[in-house]
Amino acid sequence: MTLLTTPTTGPTHNITLPQLPPRPTCKACPLHETAKNVGVRGVWLEGSLPPGPGVPVVVMLGRNPGKNENEQGIPFVGRSGAILRNGYMGGPTPLPSLASVYLLNTVRCFTVADAEPNWSKHVKPCWHHTASDLTEIIRCHTPPVMKLSATAAGGGLTSTVSISPAIPNGESTLISAKSVSTHLPKSERLVSSPPKISVVCLGGLASQAFVALGLGEPKPKSQAECFRNNAREVQLTLGSDSRPHKVFLLHTYHPAFYLRNPNAGVSIQEHLQMLIDWLQGKLVAFSKPTIVPPFAPKG
Repeated sequence: MTLLTTPTTGPTHNITLPQLPPRPTCKACPLHETAKNVGVRGVWLEGSLPPGPGVPVVVMLGRNPGKNENEQGIPFVGRSGAILRNGYMGGPTPLPSLASVYLLNTVRCFTVADAEPNWSKHVKPCWHHTASDLTEIIRCHTPPVMKLSATAAGGGLTSTVSISPAIPNGESTLISAKSVSTHLPKSERLVSSPPKISVVCLGGLASQAFVALGLGEPKPKSQAECFRNNAREVQLTLGSDSRPHKVFLLHTYHPAFYLRNPNAGVSIQEHLQMLIDWLQGKLVAFSKPTIVPPFAPKG
């Protein structure tokens, strides 16, 4: 089964993208000494849904830039990128039609001879870039919080609506309106619809990094261990923002693995179908088993 299908294309939108900057001056690890493009930036996938408040999010998290990415300073533009952009995003229900898709790498610099990045020297020092990008993406997609309150005034009902950003450090707007027909709750309520956020870890290194460094859980020994706990909703806390964000976490094979092992295409499609089902609200939630204690037969 092949994943390399017709390229995904879409219209160009006049939109404001989250600020996902390159880090050309980063010296957090030794890789900056040999990389042509240091701190390769994350990108929004052209043709996916335009970013904005309430729009679902899919973050594809890879390993680190390869030779082509190192030359161009853009993630996923080589052979693996062609598979990701044209194969992973295709199918009967293309992911770009359901969410804003972002492409990031766990480690932001090229490794000589495409060597596996070192956990202590490269992965851990670079993780704060991924955390920063995720914070910015979530900020861009989170709708403002509307605080509604009602007070009696002159025989009618005066409603006050305070609209404040869902992420701190922004300005608030206060709007007053008089109504005699609309009855608000007795005191106040918060109205906010957080966006659907998903992170797809491509390959073992991305899976290990997100679980251990992003969630603070024990580092998985392998990707196989991640597969045993796949397609789950987790609570992600980023930086100074103490509020956890609900994230759908999915693990699948990296496109480079598919190039070496085409039979992995079946598993990849099954993994991505779970993501599509979750975005469409069709994924069946796992339930705890009902354990019945043993008992002796009657009679």
